[in-house]
Amino acid sequence: SPYTASDGDNIICDCSSGAITITLPASPTIGMQVKIIDGDGNAGTNNITVGRNSQKIMGSAADLEITTNSAGIALVYYDATYGWRLKYND
Repeated sequence: SPYTASDGDNIICDCSSGAITITLPASPTIGMQVKIIDGDGNAGTNNITVGRNSQKIMGSAADLEITTNSAGIALVYYDATYGWRLKYND
């Protein structure tokens, strides 16, 4: 089911039953972080949508789709121009 992330969340997703949406925190401040992991290895079939919640992701005004099985990402918020930045991609 959909989930709205909070600063510091480590979210392990179970998308074996279908696609899911993780919405990033509203009104983030510099340094806030969220980690999202495809726990069951099904994101290639049932994508994980990372909802931007009105902020940019990597400078783009579009949601992020995790479409690789077993992928793990971490996002850190920088500012309104660049938004959420990819910290690393496992």
